[in-house]
Amino acid sequence: MPTVVQALWALVLADLTGRQDVVFGSTVSGRPAELPGVESMVGLFVNTVPVRVRPRYEETLATFVGRLQAEQAALLPHHHLGLGDIQRLGGVGPLFDTLVVFENYLVETPDTAADPAPGASDGVTFAGVWVSAVTGRDATHYPLTLVAAPTATGGLGLTLRHRSDALSPERVRGVAERLRRAVREFTADPDRRLARLDLLTPAEREQVTRAWNSDVTPVVPRTLPELFQRWAREVPERPAVVDGAVELTYRALNERANRLAHQLIARGVGPERPVGVALPRGADVSVAQLAVGKAGGVFLPLNPDYPA
Repeated sequence: MPTVVQALWALVLADLTGRQDVVFGSTVSGRPAELPGVESMVGLFVNTVPVRVRPRYEETLATFVGRLQAEQAALLPHHHLGLGDIQRLGGVGPLFDTLVVFENYLVETPDTAADPAPGASDGVTFAGVWVSAVTGRDATHYPLTLVAAPTATGGLGLTLRHRSDALSPERVRGVAERLRRAVREFTADPDRRLARLDLLTPAEREQVTRAWNSDVTPVVPRTLPELFQRWAREVPERPAVVDGAVELTYRALNERANRLAHQLIARGVGPERPVGVALPRGADVSVAQLAVGKAGGVFLPLNPDYPA
């Protein structure tokens, strides 16, 4: 279950950031199973380690979770390494700004405890010791923390905690809705491919499909050569085409296209006149396409690898 939570959080982060390589923090017990008597040692061994996840969008959800579990299992022997040491060895500054906490310690209620304290009505049992009147308050020093904990009814509760100076409550509620949708997608169909996940909230979908696609802005009709000519005047030294070691600025591309356009016009190219261009992929294709447009002709690409 901790791996499922980590996988879903990674998908939410990837969706929010537009990246296919995300890192978040995770708390670990810090008690290596191979250490004799570690389960009875007193003290706080908890450590925080970075979790790097690279979703492959051709994978299914189930395959993705399985791969993540195998990758994280291979790192278990190194969970004792302190976060400060990891950060220093990585040499890249802060490693993450969100944290995942999975509280998976055994908690018994009076109904499930084997031998609850006499008269106990409100409390929990830890390793045979009955503790009553348990309350707790904590805070996160990361901008956003996801806490997952088993519930008394056998379910799993997910809580997002955040720093108010870093994120607004509205923003966090939006993240929570994305996480809720990710949980629903996973439980509904674990064999769905990652590329087919839809984590947008209704409000976000409305913004993307309607608000950002409004057609109320007037558009003045312009040809491609006119638009390019304007751009070449405004940013003449900015790179326009990069082809390996060849780099053409807008000025250079414009000058080369103008020379070729004059040659085409001299050969009879004009409006609606098709011009076949048989060139391999490269910077010359951009020059030719622009030149044909400047001459008023119709650009017809021909693959030189095709039979005559």
